[in-house]
Amino acid sequence: MRIRTIKPEFFTHEGLFEAEQETKLPIRIAFAGLWCVADREGRFKWEPRRIGVQILPYDAIDFSRVLHALTTRGFIVKYRVNDAWFGFIPSFSKHQVINNRESDSVLPGFEENTTITEEIDASGTREARDDHAGQGEGKGREGNKEGKGKEGRVDLESSPNAAFEELKTRIGGWFKRRESTVWSPKEIKALKDVIALKTPPEDIDALEARYLSGNPYLRRDIITLLNNWNTEIDRAKQPTAQPSLNHGQPSDPIARRNSLLGDDVAEQQAEAARISRAKDEAAMRRFEATGLTPWD
Repeated sequence: MRIRTIKPEFFTHEGLFEAEQETKLPIRIAFAGLWCVADREGRFKWEPRRIGVQILPYDAIDFSRVLHALTTRGFIVKYRVNDAWFGFIPSFSKHQVINNRESDSVLPGFEENTTITEEIDASGTREARDDHAGQGEGKGREGNKEGKGKEGRVDLESSPNAAFEELKTRIGGWFKRRESTVWSPKEIKALKDVIALKTPPEDIDALEARYLSGNPYLRRDIITLLNNWNTEIDRAKQPTAQPSLNHGQPSDPIARRNSLLGDDVAEQQAEAARISRAKDEAAMRRFEATGLTPWD
């Protein structure tokens, strides 16, 4: 076992989290443990029982299932040279700084075009994916997503993971957010809630057209849009004709401001006004209790 480094991004890696949820296996700590097992080139002997004892000595887990899950999702590669099997971590050299005193690798390298790799059936854990393999702490190349129709539209029911990634990319594009930008946990949760609504594709298309139209009266950030999803869908489905002066907004300045800010802000302002009135009334009652009048 060797000393390795770990980056903060590892703890927010969505692909590893999803793998744990789907397999009920300690994928994240096992993957980090493999860095300590691997040599300076990211290679290790494919010996599940020995590696399991080194990484998870107190867990009654078949470590071959852990390696299988990491392989089917593209986090590691299993390959054979002659009669021996080895493992390789594609993202290892990108994220590890190796001590110059560490010994050179004595294991044969993985050559993608010449080395024999094992054809792995992913049904033991779930359908294979590699859309997070090799980037960040195990993130990776974009794979071809399945479940798309003739026009590339994802079926929300038959391919939930692909639907999540596609909608995440589309919404990010509306706000000119780079695909490499990490979404916050609140945004991820809100997006999953939106996916659960199973919004018809034509409604999402209408909302996309609205947000790409240059309309000045749109939600300012992604989390606000997701938290007001149904409201925005209803607005996108309304006729596009606009009055000449206020573009469909109320004529009263305060009402128009509340309309632009959204229902949540309007409710907060109304609550603040109620609290202010309550304070004024309490002050008046205290004054009246003194028996004085404004002219005393």
